[in-house]
Amino acid sequence: MELTINDIAKLANVSKTTVSRFLNGKYEFMSSDTRKRIQEIIDSTGYTPSNLARSLKTRKGKIIGLTIADMQNQFSSFIFKGISEVCCKKGYHVLVTEVNGDEKDAINSLLSYNIDGLIINTIGGNDEYIIDLAKKKNIPIVLADRSIDSKNTIDTVTCDNYIASYNLMKHLKKQGFENVAFFTSNMKNNSVKNLRYSAFCDAMSDIFKRNPKDTTYIDNFNLKDFIQKYRNSNTAIFCVNGSILLKVLDEVNTLNISLKEENIGICSFDDWGWQELLNITTIRQDSYECGKICANLLFKRLENMDKTVEFIELPTKLIVRNSTKKMRCNMKNILLLGEPLALLVAEEIGDLEDINTFYKTTAGAELNVAVGLTRLGFNTQYVTNLGDDPFGKSIYNFIKKEHIGLKYINILENEKTGIILKAKTNIGDPKVYYYRTNSAATKLDVSNIENIDFENICLLHITGIPLAISNSFRNAIFYAIEKAKKHNITITFDPNIRLSMWKDMNDLKDTILKVARLSDYFMPGLNECKTLISETNINNIKEKFLSTGIKRIIIKDGSLGSYYIDENQTIFEPSFVVKKVVDTVGAGDGFAVGIISSILENIDLHSMLIRANAIGAIQVTSKSDNEDLPSRNELSNFISQNERKKLWNKKF
Repeated sequence: MELTINDIAKLANVSKTTVSRFLNGKYEFMSSDTRKRIQEIIDSTGYTPSNLARSLKTRKGKIIGLTIADMQNQFSSFIFKGISEVCCKKGYHVLVTEVNGDEKDAINSLLSYNIDGLIINTIGGNDEYIIDLAKKKNIPIVLADRSIDSKNTIDTVTCDNYIASYNLMKHLKKQGFENVAFFTSNMKNNSVKNLRYSAFCDAMSDIFKRNPKDTTYIDNFNLKDFIQKYRNSNTAIFCVNGSILLKVLDEVNTLNISLKEENIGICSFDDWGWQELLNITTIRQDSYECGKICANLLFKRLENMDKTVEFIELPTKLIVRNSTKKMRCNMKNILLLGEPLALLVAEEIGDLEDINTFYKTTAGAELNVAVGLTRLGFNTQYVTNLGDDPFGKSIYNFIKKEHIGLKYINILENEKTGIILKAKTNIGDPKVYYYRTNSAATKLDVSNIENIDFENICLLHITGIPLAISNSFRNAIFYAIEKAKKHNITITFDPNIRLSMWKDMNDLKDTILKVARLSDYFMPGLNECKTLISETNINNIKEKFLSTGIKRIIIKDGSLGSYYIDENQTIFEPSFVVKKVVDTVGAGDGFAVGIISSILENIDLHSMLIRANAIGAIQVTSKSDNEDLPSRNELSNFISQNERKKLWNKKF
């Protein structure tokens, strides 16, 4: 026979009213000894308030109880929505309580109402109590998200926490990360966190061959020290859930740190929508669907209390975004040295002296390449000096906005930033005037190179412009090449010849060809070949360049296409049909973006030329030097949707 409130009162030697007040949390006039005695009797007898007993007999309460471990977790709102929708359709109400410390109290408070069944998002540590409710007191229970150790004891709906976490670790390894740190809150009695951590530990041992304890961070993250320790080390942060991710990002924002610039990846369990806006890789679990299945499972239990226990593990989905995308070369940086300039472009066609309105943007051959590579998902570091003036500050902000590395950019007091004045035209190349004599960038020297961490550089890209603007910059270029050679770093070289910048033609030829021989890939235009070796015939160009010791030559043939040449082969790929050319300035820089990105991705030579031609074609349709450089999706769409010129039968 089931105990009543009168039985509890007699056993505790108190009145029925006192027991009632205790059950309703009214302790104002109750001694601590009395409270303790009543609680001990309730615990020892397993007493449940009689209104639940009535509801279990009549099944007329039409109320489902739900305990939530953490209301602030967005997961909870989605799971509640799923539960609520199913219950509403069946004519039931949902009574929700958050567990504030004592899960038994939270459950007992629900049991004191006329509920028909219970969905528990357990905090853990109360397995025996929950099993007792289900098995001895015959209360229909479903566990939501978090399970208990005995899998086949109570109906449970969760997700594939272990498998999903292990697969995420495999993804990080595939992307070139060499280490992973696990950020979590206290994991005691939390089945979900423990499964995710178990997968992390196994993957660290199996895949990364590292001790997981070395990079396990619980509660006290100390992100500043973490970044100082692991910057530029191909390390990723794995957050146990969305709440921890939010805490980490909040601290990153407080410290004014860019994880991307520090070469630190970040990812997390849970995808709540805002992660997409920040381009963060996540494991998406359908908590709304979890809630619906929990409710339906509970109603199945209500219909048949003797049915087989179900343990449902819902599949998750890995959503890969830029925060962990492969930056090639194991997340290292592409290093570019150059002079960024403030670009003033005429708003109208006509002689510049007659134009009154210009729009301001940012230019510079090497900077344009850095912008293009960053938009394709690569890490870039830019080496330059800027003047401490409005143009310099504007360029610095532009570089920061484009997520290009700022580590090697210096602001020089009392120095000026270079400027370009550019006409607008609808035919041919626009007139361009440079104001860069004695600019801050011309002061760049070997000291700018000495502090560069070449261990974390995968490719060095240079152009002929810094070789011409000052002797000190030229010396810095050769020093950077020397350092790159010692570290086996790939070197690409676009001569980018500006005849007006060179005082002596012999110096121009000797310097450009010397750097070409030191480079792994030399990228002249056909007209530049004529300037350097007085040749425009491809076979003659091949013979002369290779005979000087140049390894690989990639030649831009304007609107016709491009060539790849080495001692074994000559390959040609035609360019894309462009309906309207707006401005050809910047096309060569876009072409370089295609070549460099293809080198780092080990793309075949034909596809490399096609990609480079495509970005060059995109560039000539834009009035800006870099604003329309494409993302990966934009580039892919352009290549698939645009026609190429019919020049397939080139013979050499």
